[in-house]
Amino acid sequence: MKQAERRLLVALLVAALLVFTSVYHSALAIDTYWDHNPSSSASWHNAGNWSAGVPDSSKRVYVDNGGTAIIDGDAESGLLGIGIMATGRVEQIGGTHEVSVELFLDGVDGTYDLNSGNLISPYEFIAMSNTGVFNQIGGSHAITGGLNFGHGIGSKGTYNLVLGDLTAGYEVLGYNDGAGEINQTGGVNDAGALILGVNLGSKGTYNLHDGQLITQYQNIGDFSGVGEFSQFGGTNSIATNLCLGRLTGSSGSYTLSGGRLSAGNEYIGSQGNSGAPGTFAQFAGLNAVDGTLTIGGASEGTYNFWGGALSAEFLDVNNGYLNIDVSGIDYFRVFGDKVAPLNEYIASGRIYDNTSSPDNHLLAVYDPTNDWTTLQVVPEPGTIALIAPAVLGFAGVVWRRRLRTLRMTVIQEEREI
Repeated sequence: MKQAERRLLVALLVAALLVFTSVYHSALAIDTYWDHNPSSSASWHNAGNWSAGVPDSSKRVYVDNGGTAIIDGDAESGLLGIGIMATGRVEQIGGTHEVSVELFLDGVDGTYDLNSGNLISPYEFIAMSNTGVFNQIGGSHAITGGLNFGHGIGSKGTYNLVLGDLTAGYEVLGYNDGAGEINQTGGVNDAGALILGVNLGSKGTYNLHDGQLITQYQNIGDFSGVGEFSQFGGTNSIATNLCLGRLTGSSGSYTLSGGRLSAGNEYIGSQGNSGAPGTFAQFAGLNAVDGTLTIGGASEGTYNFWGGALSAEFLDVNNGYLNIDVSGIDYFRVFGDKVAPLNEYIASGRIYDNTSSPDNHLLAVYDPTNDWTTLQVVPEPGTIALIAPAVLGFAGVVWRRRLRTLRMTVIQEEREI
């Protein structure tokens, strides 16, 4: 492969992102290419395997001749490009590898395997024009700046976290018509921000099977992008806000089938922009909201609560719907006497149970012994006879005023689905 073509492609990628371009062009004056026969893997630390000696922080480093370089001790790179002009792979089984500028897995097909040891870099781009894969089955991976997946038209970046620790200032999955995906089956992913799907045509996907995900905030679908989060187990801890569909044209969905989700606040559907719907589907597990669970805002939101446990300090069903399968859950308990506001939501169709017979409907009932309000399904004729003077009359009054927020706690025992 021509060195000039390789350097031109990387230069264009770097220039497009405006990340450390001046450092890339001026400070990194030497290129070194992986030259070992691609039919077998070989040591990164052997100068004979490189065109200009073992990499260090002053060099642009390329592994893209179809071969695999093995790191088993301390190593350095300036800019590291893997799979730029042809496939390439780096496998780290020990030591500390420090990248001073940035790491690219891109071009044709680049792969980095972190089995043990430490990898440190300021920025990483897992696919910008084609495909890139990062596999972590151990060790520590620290990105002081950002980790970006599928960062260009038609690109697809994938991260498989099995064991070990991953930390980043932010993680963006799917940008500018690209696609990004994280599959976590263990380990810890600690990021300042997690954003899935940014800009039109982009899609970000996160599959959490086990392990821990820790972030300050998460935007699932942003700036006209599409975001999808599926949790089957493990824990997802969000210090501030979870937003499903944040800005106009975006959409976000969250499926909780097991494990634990906790957040300061949750917004299902954009709060400030129309045309950014959000959908939450819960089949099992626990969703614990320390502050407000807001379903719908400027955009419509839907929460399908079919199993598991839900707790929230406040509930606001503004421009959305809470669909509860009462027959399929064990308990729905709102502490205190909240019959009036819950019945208002029911009367306006904001809370409903579409699994019940048309002859039945939901009714909020207060239990003074335990000081909580529950939802029950009651037959229509009996209900009308019993509550028409009180509840239905009340509904006619409260229909005319807007309920802003409702302090609540919902506790549901786990059940087998």
